[in-house]
Amino acid sequence: MTKLIVLAGAVVSLLLSSCAKTNHDAPAELSDNNKVKSEIAEQVHSNTVSTLNHSCANLDLNTLIGFTEGTVEASCQPVRDFHLKQFKCSVSQNAFGAELDAIVLKTDQLSVFAYASSKDCQHAVEIRNANE
Repeated sequence: MTKLIVLAGAVVSLLLSSCAKTNHDAPAELSDNNKVKSEIAEQVHSNTVSTLNHSCANLDLNTLIGFTEGTVEASCQPVRDFHLKQFKCSVSQNAFGAELDAIVLKTDQLSVFAYASSKDCQHAVEIRNANE
């Protein structure tokens, strides 16, 4: 009986040591190329989240270019030309499927989708108009 218990203990010990060597729970190692891609993706994500969190807090309406959602054929113009007084601000991720984040400024009368550059605004308008 004692030999059976010792034998069972040895078997359990062998099983545990073989499981420890296989490292099923350990993360797979990345190649150098994948490590670089992963690090870049993390940096881009971190920068994007940081920018989005501060977009509405640090608005400068004099530098943004935007268009109103309610018009049939939207066109880009400086946001200051909309003469917005009181508005609600939010960020629309991938607005209109343009893979660009827009700052959305809403008043009781209109919604303005604003971008940092006229190029980004025009790209969003083209996609928005194509979807109509």
